[in-house]
Amino acid sequence: MYKIAFLIISFLIVACSSIRIRENITVNKNEDWLYRGGDIENTNTSKSKATLNPPFAILWDYDTEVGYPSNSLSISDGILFSSNLKGEVFAIDVTTGKSIGRFSTPGKTSYSTPIIFNDNIIAAFSSSDRYSILSYDILQGEINWKRQLGWIKTSPILIDEEIIVCSTNGKIYKLNALSGNIIWEYFERNDSIERKSFYTSPVACNQFVVAGNINNYLYAVNVYDGKLRWRFKTNGPIYSDASVFENKIFFASDDLNFYCIDTAGNLLWKKPIKTKSLSSSTFYNDKVITAGIDGNILAMDKNTGDSLWTFQTNGAIWASPLLQGETIFIGSFDRNFYCIDANNGNLLWKYELDNRIRTNAVVWKDYIFTACDDKSIYCFK
Repeated sequence: MYKIAFLIISFLIVACSSIRIRENITVNKNEDWLYRGGDIENTNTSKSKATLNPPFAILWDYDTEVGYPSNSLSISDGILFSSNLKGEVFAIDVTTGKSIGRFSTPGKTSYSTPIIFNDNIIAAFSSSDRYSILSYDILQGEINWKRQLGWIKTSPILIDEEIIVCSTNGKIYKLNALSGNIIWEYFERNDSIERKSFYTSPVACNQFVVAGNINNYLYAVNVYDGKLRWRFKTNGPIYSDASVFENKIFFASDDLNFYCIDTAGNLLWKKPIKTKSLSSSTFYNDKVITAGIDGNILAMDKNTGDSLWTFQTNGAIWASPLLQGETIFIGSFDRNFYCIDANNGNLLWKYELDNRIRTNAVVWKDYIFTACDDKSIYCFK
């Protein structure tokens, strides 16, 4: 059992601008949501073994007085961590929805899911000329290290004890998670290709990472030395995080196509989806499931790209679909939080909140989380 019974005696709020705890976090990689997408392949698949059948009710909501990015939530050992668009990171008791504390960064905004690394939180942010990524010790309530990597508007990932992160300065970095030391940095060296910003998060694929750039290219870079392995060109900027499944890479481009390529950077198929997309993907049986800004949730055959089903909402979608068992959880700008049958796209349940929903859902045990533009995090049960 996680340590909910110890929350009152174990957590000490030193100040409203700090997080400090007395008990070590017990990370369980088999059930915890430690970074964006739930895993380094960004498959958006819940690790919960609970059977969750609608309808669901709100257990609590927590207002941080500011909005949230699409990638915002991580959770371990009964503690929910959240970044917000003010550059703050909050810790919240899962069972009660009460604050455990928060710390602020010099950045005015954070578009990044906090990484949970042992008893440290790794947070990235933008709009600061001081530093843009840090490691925060939640046992001591203080910063371990901080680095300036340019503005970061994506989520880092953790591979073993090393951080991979993309920056709007057009570089991909690898850092030591314990010291923050830069191990390597990659940037485009071909003078015939324009160097532009990364607005997508890195995704692990075998011994390399991939990330899309707004110069229309998806880049594959070796994890160990940061050398370019290959680049794949689309006809539009890439704002959609890639997802890796069964040694295939899935992503959308602003050329209004959804792509599937192999690990050598060869096109396997592409599907016109008639919309731009900010969503990454999840996978269920023979399906790859994603969403478009036009408000549609799309299921395609993961081997051919053939359309299998479509579910239409009445607002734009910035969030990525989350798979839990045989169901999909996702929010829309139409203010509804949806639960959809992954087999056929049928609506199982929806709940209308007070404003637009752009934040990816997270499921931990039998708790369901999302955040809303009414500045609140919601927990359903």
